[in-house]
Amino acid sequence: MARGFMVSWMAEHEIEDAERLKDFCECGYRYAPEYSGEREFVFLKGGRNESTKET
Repeated sequence: MARGFMVSWMAEHEIEDAERLKDFCECGYRYAPEYSGEREFVFLKGGRNESTKET
């Protein structure tokens, strides 16, 4: 599902440079530099600190 949203977002924003994909923040997904590599971008669903929330 997120891939479809990303493709639509890319078309809407006329993305031609892969670096601009890091700006994608839709449907609760965000770019996660802590899990991404130079050639592989990882997007996680949820808030920035969701994995470190204390209960």
